[in-house]
Amino acid sequence: MNTIKLIISVFFLVSLSACYKFESDPLAESGKTFEGSKLYEKIKGQFNEGVPKVPASNGHPEPIGDIALTSSVLELSENSIFYSHQQKGAWELGMLSIADTHAYICNIVLLDETQLVSPPDGLTVEVKSEQMGTSATVNGSANLYLRYAQKLADESMKTCIAIPMSSMR
Repeated sequence: MNTIKLIISVFFLVSLSACYKFESDPLAESGKTFEGSKLYEKIKGQFNEGVPKVPASNGHPEPIGDIALTSSVLELSENSIFYSHQQKGAWELGMLSIADTHAYICNIVLLDETQLVSPPDGLTVEVKSEQMGTSATVNGSANLYLRYAQKLADESMKTCIAIPMSSMR
């Protein structure tokens, strides 16, 4: 897969996905970063020259899409993480999973207010319809963000793009 197709695909995924937006890093309290995750070590082990660079939606190549080495993460399994990244002044969440043949970069999708994952007491969510979909702005106590992020990881619908591992070598 050439780089231009990859950039278009990542842009397409991000532009069509709606998301939950936080005022501060919702995964900061996890105490884990991408570089320190089991998934990073697994990916690094599959490539002789280190973790590949994939263009991010913000145009700055990171190891994989929007995931920087210092991105806060929530480890879901040995093969999956939930990660946070800053986009247009707000913090958003994404998911990265790998299998033998593909890496899956995913964004949360909120088609309408009926699919809203209910927040814990102490947080409010303001849902807005926007040009390219629906977004949800999370407000309230930042110490509840991690708990809500865990719930989003478990319960929210996601759209994913599958990138062949062979194209990242």
